[in-house]
Amino acid sequence: MKAAATPTPQSAGVSADANGAAAVDLSDRVDAAATGESVPPPAAQPDRIDRALLMDLLTERSGPCISLLMPTERSFPASQQNPIRLRNMIRRAAELFDPSQQAHAEPLLAPLRALLDDDAFWQHPADALALYSAPGYWWALKLAAPLGERVHVNASFHVKPLLRLQRQGERFHVLALNRERLRLLEGDRVALREIEPPAGVPRTLEDALGSEIRERGADNYAYDGPGGRGKEASRVAGGARAGSNAQAQDIDTERFFRAVDRAIVEHVSRRTPLPLVLAALPAYQAQFRKLTHNPHLAEAGIDINPDALSVDELRVLAADALRPQFERQVDALCDRFGAAFGAHRGDDRLPQVAVAAAAGRVDCLLLEAERRVPGHLDPASGAFIAADLDDPQAEDLLDDIAEQVLRLGGEVVVLPPERMPSRTGLAAIYRY
Repeated sequence: MKAAATPTPQSAGVSADANGAAAVDLSDRVDAAATGESVPPPAAQPDRIDRALLMDLLTERSGPCISLLMPTERSFPASQQNPIRLRNMIRRAAELFDPSQQAHAEPLLAPLRALLDDDAFWQHPADALALYSAPGYWWALKLAAPLGERVHVNASFHVKPLLRLQRQGERFHVLALNRERLRLLEGDRVALREIEPPAGVPRTLEDALGSEIRERGADNYAYDGPGGRGKEASRVAGGARAGSNAQAQDIDTERFFRAVDRAIVEHVSRRTPLPLVLAALPAYQAQFRKLTHNPHLAEAGIDINPDALSVDELRVLAADALRPQFERQVDALCDRFGAAFGAHRGDDRLPQVAVAAAAGRVDCLLLEAERRVPGHLDPASGAFIAADLDDPQAEDLLDDIAEQVLRLGGEVVVLPPERMPSRTGLAAIYRY
């Protein structure tokens, strides 16, 4: 299946990815005239390694495709070597073009060279970079996972390493909530980041209720502020006035939570149906769960004030809360493969799966993390030639097959070795 053409992906900054990827846009630093064409702004920015990004990178291009994958140093002073390393890789990429192609090479190398003097880009290094440049197309990804150094100039992008970083079925949202405001985070068990709530989602009690907030006397009520780290206190002369203020506060809290629930369902969960982990104090957990209509809200939550936790602590606790749910999903996939295998609609033999992938018969491919089978695959027929592990020219047959499955509309799920239903490194569920 050929992906639809998209505008040149360029953004206006760096945004960390929940899978550890950051999409970087250099539209204000790269002269569009250098490419010989007008570069339109993108309709949307992918912010993670997901199926949409992989399909975009796998789209057929009209000219040479440059792929640079490089590990990066996080700590100073070693991080100062990162631009130098990129400069050397750009030089190697230029050398891969024939002399007759240099006129075509320069526009493709221009956005890569623009990074070298971009101080803001290098301020927050991750573990690796994946840079892609083709006629009318440019992406830079920061990755929170190590990658080996690779320089490719070919008819298509080198995306196989990204396949291994994709974690299907393990992504989630975290809703960090108190009675005055919310924060929304997105990520997986590897990395988590705070994201800007979509338009239509109230950030604060005032956003949700506006002038309808019930009045409370300044001498009668004080709350602990957006941080939520202190205790709410009422300074009242009489119990009746205190009770009245507390009742008004409870009513506003319930109205705020209802507004948040409606907005999250409509603008977040329906558009990106990921599990939603609620991080809130126990009393707020109970109150929100009584009124929610979100089918994606996870059964388990984080019963701690989210403002007292770091993003990394939220990531660990959210992953722990969802682990039973994800394990059930993996069990269901393995059961599905077992049923398909018994009905002759599935296979774990590499030659048979390779042919089925080329024919577009694979609906879901389970791939063993870290397993590598060297060889050379003909994507049109599925035929392949095995190679030695130490052959530097050999590709990975498992990744080649996975790439073909994605191209033809199938799903690829990467599992740890202990959860694979086969010992061959792959297991395929066929459409027919």
